[in-house]
Amino acid sequence: MNQTVDIRSAIRRRISVRHYQGRPVPTNLLEQVITSGEKSIALDSGIPVRFHLVKEGRLVANRMTLLTGTRLFFGSAPHFIIAVSNEKPLFMLNMGFRMEQMILFATQKGLGTCWIGGMFSEERMRALINLKKSERVIALTPIGYPDTSLFGRATHKTIELGAMNFGRRKSLRQIAFGPDWGAPLQSEDSELLEALECARLAPSWANTQPWRFLVCHREVMLLPM
Repeated sequence: MNQTVDIRSAIRRRISVRHYQGRPVPTNLLEQVITSGEKSIALDSGIPVRFHLVKEGRLVANRMTLLTGTRLFFGSAPHFIIAVSNEKPLFMLNMGFRMEQMILFATQKGLGTCWIGGMFSEERMRALINLKKSERVIALTPIGYPDTSLFGRATHKTIELGAMNFGRRKSLRQIAFGPDWGAPLQSEDSELLEALECARLAPSWANTQPWRFLVCHREVMLLPM
């Protein structure tokens, strides 16, 4: 399959998985996921990053907040990946770009993930990995096979009920404008519209989609909200 088409398919399939099957992921597959992160394209190659695999997921879940750790959601995850970066200008943006590539690779392999940018203490995570003074724990993701049982589906639906717009993304017409701010986007450029559609599906906290696009011909300006 064409790699670009396969990535677009993964973008459309990826969801945040908060409850997992108990069975572990084969070691060679976990290694492939980590390698995909290590080989991901960087926005700034001068910012060192690491993706640290914790095979015993409960070690990470126990260090998360009360409701999100073993008490409710992520305690079921068999494994976790801890994303670590040197603290330099734009290090957060660089890590977001690289980690999403790894998450999409995991999606292609049939694995579930979930961005976790909060709900944990960096200091408590430091006890699991050997961090240098210049490094920060940026994000976590559980990784495993999604629980598709009735309980797993109910857990997902419960989270959606508390999310913005019940977990549904805004339509493209609500977040993309052009050529003037507030003006409906009018374009027949299929490649441009496909790129914007993939960006529309990007993960954000509670699906708030805190970005807008201003489009003039083939130039796109991203505006954080």
